[in-house]
Amino acid sequence: MDHEYGDRKNFPNSHGICVDRDGATEEKVTSKCLKDVGVLPEETVDNMQQEYVVPLGIPFSLTYKRKPTSSSWFWRLKPQSRGDMENCCSSKAWGIHGYKSSFRMARMENYLYEGSTEQLMNF
Repeated sequence: MDHEYGDRKNFPNSHGICVDRDGATEEKVTSKCLKDVGVLPEETVDNMQQEYVVPLGIPFSLTYKRKPTSSSWFWRLKPQSRGDMENCCSSKAWGIHGYKSSFRMARMENYLYEGSTEQLMNF
């Protein structure tokens, strides 16, 4: 597998192929590699349409309201029944971005398992 580390302009011919890539497009490339070996994406929501994977982090997701005219990448392919704001995230979420420090992790855990948004929003 090819490796791509550094500025993307150094790799002009790698769009849409499976490579080992760092940075912001890492998940997109990983999904391409998985698809190449037959692993296809599935919904990751609970029975209340709340997401198990939270790519924007809990504090942002709690304040991100879906507008009827929203066209952002985040909402583009999601059904209208998908929860937003306080209904965004499953209490059993397992993929949450933005929590590398123990301090932020403790606050996020407090929200998920004790339902307290007060401390969570004061990051």
